Amino acid sequence: MNIMKRYVLVLALLLPLSSLSVGPALSQFDYHSASVLPFYKRGNDKYFVLTRERWGRDKGTYDDSGGKRDKGEMHPVITAGRECWEEAILDKTIGFSLKQTLDYIDITKSKNTAYIIANTTRKGAKNVTYITDFTPYSRALVDNFYTALSQATKTENKEKDRIALVKWDDFKAAIVNQAGYNDPVYVPALVVNPKTKRKERENILLRPYLVIKLGGFFRDESYQTGKNHKIRFYTQMPTAQKARVAQKYDLKKLSRGVHALYELYGEQFTEHMFISTKHGNFIPASAYVEALVQEKNEIQKELDSSSFLHFFRKRKLKNKYNDIDKILAILYRYKGTHYY
Repeated sequence: MNIMKRYVLVLALLLPLSSLSVGPALSQFDYHSASVLPFYKRGNDKYFVLTRERWGRDKGTYDDSGGKRDKGEMHPVITAGRECWEEAILDKTIGFSLKQTLDYIDITKSKNTAYIIANTTRKGAKNVTYITDFTPYSRALVDNFYTALSQATKTENKEKDRIALVKWDDFKAAIVNQAGYNDPVYVPALVVNPKTKRKERENILLRPYLVIKLGGFFRDESYQTGKNHKIRFYTQMPTAQKARVAQKYDLKKLSRGVHALYELYGEQFTEHMFISTKHGNFIPASAYVEALVQEKNEIQKELDSSSFLHFFRKRKLKNKYNDIDKILAILYRYKGTHYY
């Protein structure tokens, strides 16, 4: 009997996927703030539209359009839509009323929002971000922003003083490569000059909370799917808890093991993955997720660090990276169960 078969014999059967729970309704998420992160498509690229904070502790940093929940707001779509409408001055830039803005980002009324990220930070702060496609209105939004800003009379329309365009891939890479939890994150951008309207290349500083609330999404961390597949609930694990996972398990060994199972059984690998240990305990899916995310980040760094990788090495790394994405998507379904 070969080594692989001996390894597989140690595995017991996991619960079937039909036993997995679905996340809560977004209306039940007790959020503190909400925002809209607009993006648009140009050819094969996607760009985020960010605006610079004019006032406050984070003055000079770039952020999405959002803010705190107002009294009486019962759903994050209301807060996110209102904040975006105010800060991006949508009535003047693209001619949207508040109702049109709400309908545009609401996934029950349109298909414009690609993802809804409901994030809970280490300290328990809850935010909801609507990542929404504004491609049909992107030119008007950018071209009309400074004119609308110069004519604004309300404080809520004057909270931002610059507009910048950032490639989706650059935004993701900047967050993934953040060295430490509180380290500043800079990203290359095209900043629109308010006088000439020309786009000027500049490395801009992202607002810290923007990085925190979207970190799980862009780092491909584990999440719980909501009632709609576009909704993702992320709960950030404290550093100490992550350290305990790393100390308890050999993450590289776990990663090798799950790859072996995936190679043998494909998408049915979880049916052979209930790993028994002493006293009937088992290795949770979250430990495998931690191992795979670590491996994925290492692969990405190797791919980014050199453009002279041998063709076959590069292809092997990309294939493994894609396999990890597929494995993670299956493991994330266990979020919310005691198997996670």
